[in-house]
Amino acid sequence: MSNEINDLKEKALNNTDGWDIYLTKGWNTFKLPWFVLTGTAQVNAIDVSDDYSVDNVLRDADFSYLAYYDGSEWQTYVPGDQDASTFSKFPTNSTDKDFDFFIYMNGGKRISIGIE
Repeated sequence: MSNEINDLKEKALNNTDGWDIYLTKGWNTFKLPWFVLTGTAQVNAIDVSDDYSVDNVLRDADFSYLAYYDGSEWQTYVPGDQDASTFSKFPTNSTDKDFDFFIYMNGGKRISIGIE
């Protein structure tokens, strides 16, 4: 198991557009602080006019469920189902928290997490 984890860590490459990660079919977890989206240090303000929608940030991902705990309650995103979704944009407030996102992938794939 540790070899598999190390292999996945090597596949997570940081670049100026965000992070490239490999997600397997089924349930996956990844951390996503807001500065990963912007590629900047947390002390810098982000441009909230940029599109931090789930559809834009996870544009390469084929998934059916996304959730995270915001510190007081669970937030969910279900593609194509506004009634089951409690958020549609990733958090953009300045914070020192890393959020654990839980995603159900319909197929395994390397995706780029970032904004265009």
